[in-house]
Amino acid sequence: MVLFMLVQRSVQIYDHERKIDPADQDDNDALDKPKAKRKLIIKSRRPEFNFYEGDVYPKFETIPLVTRGWHHRDSRGDHFTIYPMTNQNEETVQTKFNFSDLELNQTVLKNLEEQNKVHPTLIQKKGIPKILRGESVVMTAETGSGKTYAYLIPLIQQLLDWKPYNENNFNKPLGLILTPSRELTQQISKVARQLCKGLDIKIGTLVGGHLKQRISNPHIGEVDLLIATSGVLDRLVATRIYKLDNVRHVVVDEADTLLDSTFIDETCRILKKINTDTLTRVVTGNQHQINVPQKFLRVGKSDKPMMLLKHLKSKIKNKTPIIIFCNNTATCDFTKIFLKQFNVDSVNLHGKMPLEVRKGRFLKFQNGEVNILTTTDAGSRGLDTIYAKEIINFDFPLITAEYIHRCGRLGRIGSPMECRVLNFISGGLEIVMSAKIEFAVRKMHPIPMVDLIHDGKSEGGEFLKHTTTVEGNDYDEDDIESEENSESFVVPH
Repeated sequence: MVLFMLVQRSVQIYDHERKIDPADQDDNDALDKPKAKRKLIIKSRRPEFNFYEGDVYPKFETIPLVTRGWHHRDSRGDHFTIYPMTNQNEETVQTKFNFSDLELNQTVLKNLEEQNKVHPTLIQKKGIPKILRGESVVMTAETGSGKTYAYLIPLIQQLLDWKPYNENNFNKPLGLILTPSRELTQQISKVARQLCKGLDIKIGTLVGGHLKQRISNPHIGEVDLLIATSGVLDRLVATRIYKLDNVRHVVVDEADTLLDSTFIDETCRILKKINTDTLTRVVTGNQHQINVPQKFLRVGKSDKPMMLLKHLKSKIKNKTPIIIFCNNTATCDFTKIFLKQFNVDSVNLHGKMPLEVRKGRFLKFQNGEVNILTTTDAGSRGLDTIYAKEIINFDFPLITAEYIHRCGRLGRIGSPMECRVLNFISGGLEIVMSAKIEFAVRKMHPIPMVDLIHDGKSEGGEFLKHTTTVEGNDYDEDDIESEENSESFVVPH
């Protein structure tokens, strides 16, 4: 039995941005290659807060933070940009090693060549041999590094070896891939079918919807590889429509999500029906790092729409593909309507839409019919795009994992070489989250894993004691509103 668990937590990278729009104001040189001999890590509007590679703060000295003064109303308009701390070239394709060196099926190799995939990435080079040897693996790497191929290639090879010994495969798969979302399930299914072209491997895909109909009138058919969301599979296994007795290889994609409080019960019920072995860890060593130039801009809540419009006006002329993230459906719809009033074409996408509608709107963005996509966190996981060049966090996320997945839509294999992230920081816990990221970068540490939605009152308050000083009536009203409403946030899915 092989168990493969996939953890996707990192922000992909590219070195710098080539064009700056007028909305960036004092940041005109922030995304240009620094002229200093030492590598510039943090570029602040106030030069005294600049931070260079090799800078070290005394152990007992207070670390200067740009965000420390952002709870003051006069801080609006302040900003800083974080550059990659790691060398992008460390994670490039391993050109000295070919897929043909892995003794794979010739048809699989041919299908890889048709997709222009001859050399594996670092995570593929490290992970594929271990999985082929039958080891159970926990694989951790940055988004867009080729993890889907890293587990699909050996899985398909093993299915070819096991299939002759499987006498009855009616609704009894040999391989199982669990995912938390419909979009990710469809994406993996598409890649799997490309790799299995010309092979006698039956692939089944299960996503939510019409569940009662599926139970009352179940589909029975041959399936070698089943790709499913955990919720629907849990129900269909409980009703014995699908049986996991023959499963020899299971993949838990987005394991950090499937093992959190939202999905943990159904995931565990499924895994209990499958015998698993001890796990081997495979990592690239580049997780939780700031790897795309990222600008943090302090704005007031009421100023965000016009700031967004001003920023987009210069990008529209260049047809720059941009994804705008919001924290909830209402803001996502508002952003689209607001942009439409100013003749800015965009499409919106969120979890309350039917799957086919979401797929159609995302396809418009992918094909270049529309260059601006507004979405919630439904678009931060499972949307495999190499088209986007910029991410704008209209609403800044209060969970680190969501921030990482949003930024992970950039810098993927095949993405443009010039990508950037722009974050609107409007107060309260958003400032706390920004301060934690800035603090970690100045200490040359990975991004801290924080959940300010669940722990915002305690952790945010404690952090504020050490990072802010508020006097008189200068406390920003946006901060007061954010802290008062901190307990009313809903966990995004």
